[in-house]
Amino acid sequence: MIGCREVVEEFVQQGYSDLALPYTAANLPEAVKGEKARRQFLDLQYYVLTPHAQNLEKEGEPHQNIEGSADDYFLTIKELGHGSFGQVDHVVGRLSLEHFARKRIPRGKTLKRDQQAMRSFQNELKALKSLSHRHLVKLVSSYSDRSWVGLIMQPVAECNFELFLSAEDINEIDRQTCIRRFFGCLATAVDYLHQHQIRHKDIKPANILVNNRAVLLTDFGTSHNWSDDTRSTSNGTSMGFTKRYCAPEVAGCGSRNQSGDVWSLGCVFLEM
Repeated sequence: MIGCREVVEEFVQQGYSDLALPYTAANLPEAVKGEKARRQFLDLQYYVLTPHAQNLEKEGEPHQNIEGSADDYFLTIKELGHGSFGQVDHVVGRLSLEHFARKRIPRGKTLKRDQQAMRSFQNELKALKSLSHRHLVKLVSSYSDRSWVGLIMQPVAECNFELFLSAEDINEIDRQTCIRRFFGCLATAVDYLHQHQIRHKDIKPANILVNNRAVLLTDFGTSHNWSDDTRSTSNGTSMGFTKRYCAPEVAGCGSRNQSGDVWSLGCVFLEM
């Protein structure tokens, strides 16, 4: 990229950063023009990739751009859930033997699909890096390889709140005791997000985890950080919301702000 400032600028304009390495021939941005240049880029990128991924199990390490496959460093126990962009698995680190929740988003087989995956991934990564609260999931590390971009998180929850509300194997008295406490827990979590200038944008029972009689908000892939803006209000087409829980202005693609989260939380409260 030395001497190719216009290429770098086009990468930035398209929303790409070094988090996206490594690329494949299919999803390498068109800013790199010419067959020879594209081939050189794909070959030379390996000089900046990490050949091993041991640091994936350590909290606070930089993002890992992995030469091989990050899957080699984890043992998958079971799938925990999946959404429009990716899936979440319960995994065990092969080195530390610690348990993690791993969210993986498949790299796009086309440039457009890869842009969508990276946008969701970078949204969630940026949010989780800036947050630390007892009722939010905790980021341990992040990575990208040829096939996936991934987030390593803790804890591995027992279930999501949607299942907790309907599960027949939970004692009803225990369930109601927990639910009474969860009202305040969720309210403080959302208030914390807004104090840190982040809107979740998709609060619903499926995005709330239950673990050790505590609740945690998760899935920040569609979140909005307005710390660089003068206000929290946004306009235009609404993306990534769930109709059952979204505010009228979100469904109608009107002007919306953190009050949309409050509406969604209220819908969750009604189901509690």
